[in-house]
Amino acid sequence: MDQIGDGLKKMVQAGFGAVATGVEKTQGAITRFAKKGEPIYEQAKSAVTETTDKIKKAVQEGKVGEMLSCRPRVESIIRDLQEMTGEELDQIRAALDDLSASRQEREEGCREDCGCSCRKHTGPAESTDEENDEA
Repeated sequence: MDQIGDGLKKMVQAGFGAVATGVEKTQGAITRFAKKGEPIYEQAKSAVTETTDKIKKAVQEGKVGEMLSCRPRVESIIRDLQEMTGEELDQIRAALDDLSASRQEREEGCREDCGCSCRKHTGPAESTDEENDEA
């Protein structure tokens, strides 16, 4: 009977030993991983700080609105138009007339509750000199 008790005791002790060894190995692995991760963490922290500084600087200098506006796109289109031939400009005029007419048709048929972004819901666009002359 003592042999069974000794065997059981050794098995329990072996189990505790295995758990203790596992804990030690895990702690060692965690320490190694943390040491390897430190430089990566510092690099990421540095990148975030640098990016935030750039954003703050852009906000302070008032360049955010400029970066988000479509103004550079419009200016680019105007430059392209200046280089076009008369025939190409006529094609552009025709396309703009078609777009304008289809927009006007949509706005005229628009309901108050449709949720679109027409002038009926967003208000009038900036008036041009021609519109001011008509008024």
